[in-house]
Amino acid sequence: MPENNDLQSRMECFLNNHLIEGMSREWIEHHYLILYSEISTDPDKRDVNESQIYKETETYLLEILVSYEKAKQLGHSDAFSQAYAEEFFIEENDSRAKDAAYRHLNSLVKNISYEEKRKLIFDEAYIDWLKQGKDSIECNKYAQEISHGEFDSRATEKAEQYFQYYKSAIENGYSSTFSSIYADSLSSGAPLEFAQVKARTYEEQILEGNGEEYSEYYSDKFANIFVEADFKGLIETDIDRLHYKMIARVQAYVHFNKKANNQKIYGDIYENIYLNYFFGPDSKDMDFIVHEELEKEIEEKYLRRTSRKTTGLFK
Repeated sequence: MPENNDLQSRMECFLNNHLIEGMSREWIEHHYLILYSEISTDPDKRDVNESQIYKETETYLLEILVSYEKAKQLGHSDAFSQAYAEEFFIEENDSRAKDAAYRHLNSLVKNISYEEKRKLIFDEAYIDWLKQGKDSIECNKYAQEISHGEFDSRATEKAEQYFQYYKSAIENGYSSTFSSIYADSLSSGAPLEFAQVKARTYEEQILEGNGEEYSEYYSDKFANIFVEADFKGLIETDIDRLHYKMIARVQAYVHFNKKANNQKIYGDIYENIYLNYFFGPDSKDMDFIVHEELEKEIEEKYLRRTSRKTTGLFK
């Protein structure tokens, strides 16, 4: 074991030659000392002279610094780049190193909201792919998946699939709104009919002036029940289609406006009463409209149902 002065002198020389602007001096010193300690105490290196130990230490550390620089060039922060370099040195796998770096970044960020944390990770992932020359549409999908906790390999696969489906839809004359929902459904493993129905319904809702959150919820509900009914051969007329459209509208209304209630119980009552009204002989409504008398009837039935459930009494 050399004198501490010798080790410090050699490390200072290395830092002077390899430290660049923005790089953490403490981080490099930390890894220099760790690598030196591991190599010098390795039983297999017992006969290796001091000069060779220093050379091996610095060779390994240079590999870490190269990985760090690779991450920095892709637009990543110091925290991400350091974690990436450390993991890549051990694993020698780009995808697993990125996963470790994103997890590290997520664990570092404190005292901010979940949405702010997601935005921070989204930005790092987005610029990574953008600097690799990817299309911004594909970058956005990759960053979305990463910010929601998806592994790099799966996020890459989904982003590439998404972009191909998106491009295909655009080339076939569909709008960007339709194409994005269509591509998202297919890249998530949904059947073709579901993707088409959901994308078309979502676009209709947006054009009618509804918000993205409502349009997403409603179109997803409608596509699910419509495709299942179509598979069973239950869709024969426009009235059949309207029936399932109304079910989705009622479910969306309950979801967004009756959150305080038991969604399953309230939704069942709501759906039954409103569908009977919409498709009854006295109704002239072709869209979902809230009716005060029906609302009162629903509330009364809901209270009776939940009271019976709580007390065990039969009514």
